[in-house]
Amino acid sequence: MIADGSTRGVIPAITPFGLADDAPLAQPIEEEFRAGTMTLSWDPGDERVVIEVFPVGEEPAEIADGAEPAEMLLVRLEPGQARAFVKRSEAVIGAGRPACPFCGHPIDPEGHLCVRANGFKRRDP
Repeated sequence: MIADGSTRGVIPAITPFGLADDAPLAQPIEEEFRAGTMTLSWDPGDERVVIEVFPVGEEPAEIADGAEPAEMLLVRLEPGQARAFVKRSEAVIGAGRPACPFCGHPIDPEGHLCVRANGFKRRDP
């Protein structure tokens, strides 16, 4: 466990300055596969955060022992890199579409037909 002090290296409490990433995302964004199940773990041997992302429909429990999935994203991050990843992810998610205060679904720039309002949409005068 990380909090018990059993790590050999230094675990930063905040994002290290040199690892902060505020650059714009590369455009256009093209998906390689749709993420389904994601796992997050700590590898105490390498002292790294491990993220596994499986595509929709291919769950980790369905993969036979020792067999590799057809597609999978595997990321191993040092603690400082993990802090930078979290900071960047929070910024990207926070810049997304606002949520409807009634139903919680995202509001598009053109508006939103809220199911809780029976599809009623106010018009600007």
